Amino acid sequence: MDKPYLQCTKCKRKYSYDSTQWCCEHCSAPLNVEYEINFSLDNIDYKQLGLWKFHNFLPPIKNKISLGEGNTPIVKISLLNKTTYLKLDYLMPTGSFKDRGSFITISRVLDLGVSKIIEDSSGNAGISIAAYGRYAGLDIEIHGPIDMPRGKVEVLKKLGATVFLMGSRVDAHKRAINRKDGLYIGHLYNPFYLEGMKTVAYELYIQLGKDAFRNIVVPIGSGTLLLGIWRGVKDLMNAGLVDGVKILGVEAAGYEEVYENIYGRSAGYEKTEVADGLRVYNKPRLKEIVDVIRKYGDVTVVDRDMIWLAYDELWDKGFIIEPSSAATYAGAVYGIKSGFLDEPIVIILTGSGLKMI
Repeated sequence: MDKPYLQCTKCKRKYSYDSTQWCCEHCSAPLNVEYEINFSLDNIDYKQLGLWKFHNFLPPIKNKISLGEGNTPIVKISLLNKTTYLKLDYLMPTGSFKDRGSFITISRVLDLGVSKIIEDSSGNAGISIAAYGRYAGLDIEIHGPIDMPRGKVEVLKKLGATVFLMGSRVDAHKRAINRKDGLYIGHLYNPFYLEGMKTVAYELYIQLGKDAFRNIVVPIGSGTLLLGIWRGVKDLMNAGLVDGVKILGVEAAGYEEVYENIYGRSAGYEKTEVADGLRVYNKPRLKEIVDVIRKYGDVTVVDRDMIWLAYDELWDKGFIIEPSSAATYAGAVYGIKSGFLDEPIVIILTGSGLKMI
């Protein structure tokens, strides 16, 4: 491959690497960054700050900014007598795994010479984009649902973002994409954001080796974390380091688009609003997510009671997480009881509970 470029995930049309397109102008599907990747442990650059130590396996970026993201710890526990590792991705600079996407997205924005960015979010992605955007000296506009958790709203305002709250999560997305006075960088679509997410796979391999991917439990909101992990695993597979991955995706009741596509029906639970990070419908990358799940795993759905039970159990163990993280833990409990998950198990805990106070 000579030069990196952007490519539509559906119709395969190609766009310039320097394009500011956030979706295909012909079929409206998301774009991916296409570039040559040759993963090697010897080419990890530990002299670089944060996740830029993986810059040799990421799209080419000139303006590299970092708030010290990455290298989150792993804690070993026993879950229903199964050896389980919790990946504490909520211990990031802004309290969520979203920083894995923001560090590279905002860096790319600087490369493009943009001064104002627009994002839609239920909270965590907006906070992450706002923090990195503020550090980079950008103007930030965030659109969210009317019921965004109050703590997250206050953090956004403290970061200097202009915040618009109205309607549902879907309404927030529609408002954001129709704004014309800045660059929409929405994480549901942004191809650079997705590339940053694959760094969690690199870290898991460094921390646990092949065992990290034998049984991995991942939340599905927009699905960027799941797709990022798959992209990272693919790099590791091409390098001959791992054989594959088994993934259990976890959706919140009422937002189970992946489950419905695979099983042809809803899970039958009452819709829940407690896991705000998973309340994403009309997922732009739905087909990509379904394709990965069909080939490498399964998906389950958790309801309000399951989430709160897991939430209390994790806090009792000392893990200060938000309900979206508890949903993933609840999904792992189901996966063990159903016999889908063996051991060792890796659960990604994605959001801090401190922003919920």
